[in-house]
Amino acid sequence: MTYIVKSGSLQYMVNTGDLVPVQKLESSIGDTIELIVLATFENGKIDLKPKSIQAKIVDQYRDDKIRVVKYRAKSKYHKQQGHRQSMTLLEIL
Repeated sequence: MTYIVKSGSLQYMVNTGDLVPVQKLESSIGDTIELIVLATFENGKIDLKPKSIQAKIVDQYRDDKIRVVKYRAKSKYHKQQGHRQSMTLLEIL
């Protein structure tokens, strides 16, 4: 069974037992949370009734650094910055 769940402002397509990285949630490792299910897919049928499923927080970590570079030719303009997003790893129960 496949679910489309919402966490924060993003939506994810998950199955039972999947490990899903989402944006940081304010809970500790080992806690169980509820995710809002927007749609359910089973045997080619779509169910749009709102439900909720359980997910367990497995890990909290920081994602890889993303480099942002701005450059303009012939004007000696060069700017560089980086960003690391805080993530939470969820296991769908």
